[in-house]
Amino acid sequence: SADDFLCGFVGRMWPALVSSLEGCLIVVPSVVELLRLEKALQSEIERGGGDFEEIMCVCHEQSSKGSLSRNRQAFREGRRQVMLTTERFLFFRRYRLKGAHHVVFVGAPEHPEIFKAQVGFLKEELREGRAAWQASVVVYFSKLEAFALERLVGTARARKLLEAPSQKLFSFGLL
Repeated sequence: SADDFLCGFVGRMWPALVSSLEGCLIVVPSVVELLRLEKALQSEIERGGGDFEEIMCVCHEQSSKGSLSRNRQAFREGRRQVMLTTERFLFFRRYRLKGAHHVVFVGAPEHPEIFKAQVGFLKEELREGRAAWQASVVVYFSKLEAFALERLVGTARARKLLEAPSQKLFSFGLL
C-alpha cells in the first residue's frame, strides 16, 4: 500500500539521506503524497532532536511566489540541506533547482522528461567542477509503478528490476 511505501522510505532511506547528503532534492508524484511525506519526515526529524525548518524546505505547485523564492534561495545557498517537491511542480514550472547534488525520486516518475531534466542539471553541476561521486540520482520504486519504470529504463531493464529481491539496489551510469 501507499502507507507501507512511505513508511519504508522514511524508515530505510531517510536515515541515510539526512546523515550524509546536502543538496538533496526529494521528488514525490503529487501534493497529497508530499504532504504525507512532509508530515512523516517532520515527526522523524523532531523525534531525532532536529528542527524541520532548519533542515528542509518545500516547493510545490500550490506554494506562493514568495515562499518559492525564499525556499529556492535557502536551498541554493545551502541553508536548507533537503528540498521536498512534486513531479507536477517540476513538470509545469520547469525550474532548475540549483543546489541539488542528489535527487531522490520517491516513486518512479510518470514522465521520463522530469528524470532526464534532473540528470541533465546534475551533469551541468559536474561540468562546473563538482566531482562525480558527489552527485547521485536514486529512484525508490515499488512493483505498482511498473509502467512508469518501463518508460524510464525500457522494458528489459524494468523486468529485471521488478523481478529482483525487494532490498536489491541497482546502479546505472549517468554519464
